[in-house]
Amino acid sequence: MNSLAWLKDFIRSKHLVLVFIGVVLLVVIFSVPRLNSWPRLWTDEALTIELANNFSRTGTLNVETSPGHFFESPYLLQSTGYPLTILLALIFKIFGVSLTAGRLLMLVLMIVALLLILFFGKKIFENTDAILAVLLIATFASFYGSGRTIVGEIPGFIFLISSIYFLFVASNHYLGGLLLGLAVVTKPSVFLLALPAVALVVLIERKDFFKKCLQIGAAVILPVLAWVFLIIGNPVSKSVWVEILNFYKNPYGSVAISTNITDNLLSFFHSTTLIYFGALFLAVIAARYFGGQTEQAIKSVRSRTQGEFAPNPTAFSVYNFAIFYSIFAFIYYLRSPGWLRYILIAELLILFVLPSALSVIFKKNNKIVLMTVLFLSLVQLIHLGTSAQIYSSDSAIKTAAFVNENFPGESVGVYDSLEISALLKTKNRYQKFTLMGVPTIGTDFLVNGTRPRVVLLRQGDRPSEEVEGIMSASYKQLSDINGYQIFELKDDEE
Repeated sequence: MNSLAWLKDFIRSKHLVLVFIGVVLLVVIFSVPRLNSWPRLWTDEALTIELANNFSRTGTLNVETSPGHFFESPYLLQSTGYPLTILLALIFKIFGVSLTAGRLLMLVLMIVALLLILFFGKKIFENTDAILAVLLIATFASFYGSGRTIVGEIPGFIFLISSIYFLFVASNHYLGGLLLGLAVVTKPSVFLLALPAVALVVLIERKDFFKKCLQIGAAVILPVLAWVFLIIGNPVSKSVWVEILNFYKNPYGSVAISTNITDNLLSFFHSTTLIYFGALFLAVIAARYFGGQTEQAIKSVRSRTQGEFAPNPTAFSVYNFAIFYSIFAFIYYLRSPGWLRYILIAELLILFVLPSALSVIFKKNNKIVLMTVLFLSLVQLIHLGTSAQIYSSDSAIKTAAFVNENFPGESVGVYDSLEISALLKTKNRYQKFTLMGVPTIGTDFLVNGTRPRVVLLRQGDRPSEEVEGIMSASYKQLSDINGYQIFELKDDEE
């Protein structure tokens, strides 16, 4: 009897549910104790909170720069799209605006993502491969670093992994295309890359290419059109589309793309993340190559007449997608300022297919596959608990709480700290800040003559001489909370 027959029986039985529950408990244990401070609140996440809050109050997915006034180009602020921001707005409408509500929503979505990995992984690969993929992803540090913050990667991944199943396994191109479109609008900078990857997979299948692409495209366009009418309003405005295209041409400000590419290539072998996933990517390519390149060959192998192993023929379409998408994601990463979050979805896809790929490479030797995945999971878990660069801080939360508690309903002006401004409860709020590649958001309220009761500055930031003069003449420093300076209007200025 196979020495690992017990493992097969275990995986195929109800104990599969117990294993999954154990993994979910691991995720919760790592997440709940420092829910709001690990990772620290950052600008992109604060932007999602700002958009959701304003949508729940005014029906506008935009940044409010002063009471009743909004940024003139809201389509440049949708780095996290409406599927998440509108859902978060609903949460805020029911439970009130808070970082905790948003982070709990993301924790639920992380668990949903793991559940779909298990569910679809069982249908695409095998039970063992599916639960091992769940284990790999649940011990991966970036799954927490990006997954727990209120941004679009994990919600978009939920749509993407569902789309992969319906496109390549269930052959439901309309539903698969709809889910793919939802992924795209949830995080355009990341999931737009899935469109050419899907097209290439359909192309190399050499069957009904144009028909499938038309069906997929007709479904993809629906969520995109919803985005256009919800955010832009006037879809025929030439100036709007020119501004959007110019932004995506180089969303990194004044830094040349060629400079980023050169710097990122030179630093490749200094990044343990790139080296690690580069090796795993090569393993997936090897499995795709050695597992058989034609459907007939795969079916022949699956007949087990020669005792070999290959996964379900449709699994190779998933392999192909993971390979193509990873290549596109790496190219997109190269043109960025070295932001590894651009390859997060590629990393998740690689971990999703890796157990199946190892089964192909090791010809279904369960013992080797299991030991390899457990070793990788242990390494990832140690990295998560010791050296993962997931920065922890509650400074912005404490600063916003201080203002909310001591100045309820008062006018507040914030310079370059959206992570504080987004958490303020007052409706009498003024702000000015910059995002990379986007025109300055808001106006200099002090220069324009507005004198909020409270003004917040980030320590180390140097405002203009005119602002410094106004601050010196009209404000007194009230507190300094871990780098955030709080000023109050002097009594004789009120």
